[in-house]
Amino acid sequence: MARAAARSACERSREARPASVAAVRRGDALDVARLPSYGFGTRSLMWWGTAGMCAIEGVAFAFMIVIYFYLRSFAKTWPDDGSVPELRWGTVNLVLILLSALPNWYTGRAALDRDVARVRAGLIACAIVGAGLVLVLFRSLQSSAQGAAAARAEQISAQLRTDTPASSIRHCW
Repeated sequence: MARAAARSACERSREARPASVAAVRRGDALDVARLPSYGFGTRSLMWWGTAGMCAIEGVAFAFMIVIYFYLRSFAKTWPDDGSVPELRWGTVNLVLILLSALPNWYTGRAALDRDVARVRAGLIACAIVGAGLVLVLFRSLQSSAQGAAAARAEQISAQLRTDTPASSIRHCW
């Protein structure tokens, strides 16, 4: 009960607190010493940068979807090698990305409350989740490279078993 009251009081103070403080005129000069050096929401340059980056990423994903269907329309079998892709590392990556929303939300709330210690802890948690995402990416690339190498080795061995010795020599060159 007390925690809920404290939280609602904090939210009220956050809403009542202006994003900027009015500058004070002192003679011909404008005293801007009390103005904050940051802003939240659309007043922040970081907000606009993030919005622009989201727009760029959205266009990139739209292009990928269009290219997928374009390439699929020309392929006899899809995916090209005819096998179903492995979903293990993609699923782990998706779970980590969804879990990364929690430290991001926590850090955002701490920033709005202007709690530096909680912001630092949240940024460390975000960095740890990001490092996990990088590790999953490297592991998935390793796994797919090993799978591609094994498939190519199988193709070569099948070719060597079925070809005549003269054509095998020709394939090696």
